[in-house]
Amino acid sequence: MLKDIILAGIGLISLTKDKAQEIASELVKRGEIAKNDESAFVNRMMKLAEEQSQKMKEKISDEVQKIMKSTNVVTRSEFEELKRRIETLEEQIRQGQ
Repeated sequence: MLKDIILAGIGLISLTKDKAQEIASELVKRGEIAKNDESAFVNRMMKLAEEQSQKMKEKISDEVQKIMKSTNVVTRSEFEELKRRIETLEEQIRQGQ
């Protein structure tokens, strides 16, 4: 599933402004968009690419979290909490000696 999510968004995520401009210019040549709409078209494509990139990051993060929970991997925050508790216990032991 993670592979499918990644592959689904690669097209828009990898879109550069130069490539968007190239596509827009081609559409103008074919008469599919007006020359004066070219800049707005490029901006819309870039905005859509950014939105898709953000959605992809969120989906990947969600999938990673699911995988970590299903494999019982300790998260950084869980590790830090355990470390803090151990340090507190060690200090209590030192003070008791």
